[in-house]
Amino acid sequence: MTNREIDALVAEKVMGCKVIMQYASVVGPYCGCLCKDGYIKGPHGDPRQFDADLYEYSTDIAAAWQVVEKMVGDQYERKFELERLAGRKAPGRWWAYFYKDLDRFSGYAEDAPLAICLAALKAVGASGEVAPAKE
Repeated sequence: MTNREIDALVAEKVMGCKVIMQYASVVGPYCGCLCKDGYIKGPHGDPRQFDADLYEYSTDIAAAWQVVEKMVGDQYERKFELERLAGRKAPGRWWAYFYKDLDRFSGYAEDAPLAICLAALKAVGASGEVAPAKE
């Protein structure tokens, strides 16, 4: 699964958007996103248009932080932690954790935004839909 496909999955499963796949471009899927309460501002586009790129949740820390805010602010009151691993075994690797009651949902990646996305997808029960990227 590519980062852009993960972005679309996060938009749908975590952020509550209905992702409309229009076509695939060189940089990934070009999508529209219709949220429960209509369009939202930003890269989701103008209310009169339906073809805007999704946020790059898996590669942009500012977009990934919106995922954190959504998860922590949801009715489940999830707690969040982000940890950078150091040492010879895993230099520059990141762990992200969301907590709900006694459960911990983790994501592990080389970049913090991707770790956040993977943990969020696990927390909402969509981790089974994430498959490794084809090379």
